[in-house]
Amino acid sequence: MSQQVKAFLHTSGSENDEIRRFSIPYNVLSYYMYRYLFLKISKIFPSLQHGRFKLYWEDSDRDQVIFSTDEELLEALRIVNNNVLKIHVREISLLDSCNRVKAEPGLALEYDNGFAGNKCIAYPGY
Repeated sequence: MSQQVKAFLHTSGSENDEIRRFSIPYNVLSYYMYRYLFLKISKIFPSLQHGRFKLYWEDSDRDQVIFSTDEELLEALRIVNNNVLKIHVREISLLDSCNRVKAEPGLALEYDNGFAGNKCIAYPGY
C-alpha cells in the first residue's frame, strides 16, 4: 500500500502550474517521512534540485498550510481527503531570501549572481 500525492509546482511569472502525481510507500511514512517527501519533490521537479522551496498542504477549507516537519506532515496525512495528499510547492528565490534578511546597522545587502555564484552579500552601507 502507498499514500498518493499530487504536487503542484507554482512558479512566479507562469500562468500554468506543473502538476505531478506519485506515491509514497507506507513503510516510509513512519521514519524520516518529511525528508523523503522533500527529496522526492526535488527529484520530480528538476528546477528544484537546489532545495530552496517550501511545501504546503491543502486542508478541507482549501487553505494552504505550510509544513516542514514530520509531525506537521502526519497532521496533513490524518486529514487528507480521498486518499490523495495535495501539496503545493513554492520556490524560494535567493533574491527574495536576500530581501527578507535584515542587515546589521551600517550594512546593506545585495543579491549577487556573478562570478562567485548566487549569494546574498553584505557590504558597508552609505
